[in-house]
Amino acid sequence: MKTIFSLFFILILSLVGCDSPNPEPEKLDPIYADIQAKAGSYASQIKAAEKDLEDKKKDLGNVVPQTGQIKFAQKRVDESQKVLDKLLQMQQYWQLRADSRKKWDREHYLKAYNKKEPWPNPKEHEEYIAQKKLEDASPTWNAKQRVQDYAKPPPAPKPAGGGH
Repeated sequence: MKTIFSLFFILILSLVGCDSPNPEPEKLDPIYADIQAKAGSYASQIKAAEKDLEDKKKDLGNVVPQTGQIKFAQKRVDESQKVLDKLLQMQQYWQLRADSRKKWDREHYLKAYNKKEPWPNPKEHEEYIAQKKLEDASPTWNAKQRVQDYAKPPPAPKPAGGGH
């Protein structure tokens, strides 16, 4: 009976004691998750743009000849096609960027794992959030909004040194 327990104990220790690298480290990376979300967000927009294009093509087919309406109907079809093309390009861009980030994650995770460093790097995520905030900021100047933002009190600083 003791031998069964000792074998069982050794088996549990060997399973728990094993330290192996994560085969899918990109699932731990919040930047990769954000990029994946952006790539996936275009699916519904593309479906809506495809439906809109179909509707515009039907309208073009229903135009009465020699009334001058065909020019405007064709223009709406062309504009809808451009919107759809742009959405498809953006989806492909974000998918390629996600694939690139996945490859980058796997390479850098192994380096951090071998050096026993924490991964993903929290500083890198903070920089990504700051960059994203700057990219999403409005390019137009709004004086009233700036005054309102300035009037708000700044966020309270985080306590230094951690809790005891």
